[in-house]
Amino acid sequence: MAAPRILIVLTSCDRLAWIGPPTGFRLSEFTTAWAALTDAGSELALASPLGGAPPVDPVGDALGGRSEATRRFLADREARDALADTLTLEQVHAGDFDGLFYPGGAGLLGDLAADSHSIALIAAFAADGKPMGFVSEAPAALLKVRKPDGTPYVAGRRLTAADGGDSLLADGNRLCDLLADLGARVMPGAAGEPHVVIHGPLVTGGNPSSADEAARALFALALKAGGP
Repeated sequence: MAAPRILIVLTSCDRLAWIGPPTGFRLSEFTTAWAALTDAGSELALASPLGGAPPVDPVGDALGGRSEATRRFLADREARDALADTLTLEQVHAGDFDGLFYPGGAGLLGDLAADSHSIALIAAFAADGKPMGFVSEAPAALLKVRKPDGTPYVAGRRLTAADGGDSLLADGNRLCDLLADLGARVMPGAAGEPHVVIHGPLVTGGNPSSADEAARALFALALKAGGP
C-alpha cells in the first residue's frame, strides 16, 4: 500500500493572557514525532489555524534542548520550509489523510481547544475511524468534539494528557479534570516517564517524552487501517 499520509496540526497562538510568557508549540515534541513518522515512511503535511509559520514555545524549546530529532529537523531544508509555510486548517480535507497528530505546547490551549475547523476535522476523522494522536496538552483539542448524537467524543474513552500548571485553560480548570467531566477515563502516568494510552483509533501521550511512542503507535494504526 502507499505510505500513510499523516497531517500534523500545530498551534498558531503565541501568548496566553492567563499565563503570561510567550508560548506556542513544543519544538522537541514536534520534531520527535516528525522523526518517528518520517523514519516509518509516512508522508507528512503540516497545518495550523492561521497557516504560515507557527510559534515555537521558547520555554519548552529551552527545556527540551537540542535533541537528535531537533538537530535532524533543523538540518533538513525541505522540512524547515514546510514548517515555515503550514497550511491553514480551512485548506485541509480529512479525506486526504490517513492519520492525524497534534503535538503539545501550551499555545494550543488558546486556539485549538476551541477552533471550529480543528473540531470539524477531528470529528470527521472520528466518524471514519481514522487514527488520531494527541500528546501533552493536545487532548484539549478534543474538549468540544462531539459525536453525531451530540455526546462528547471522549466519553467512555481511555486517554491521558498533561496535568501540570501549564495545562490550565482560560477558566482556570485543569485539562484532565475537564476531560474527566466529559466522561473520559483519564489514566495518569509517572511524571516525566513515557506514557501512552491507546483506545481504538485514539492515541494519547501524557508528556513530551511520550511523543515518539505515540507517533509510532499512530503510524501502526494508520498502516493497519490501510490494509495490505
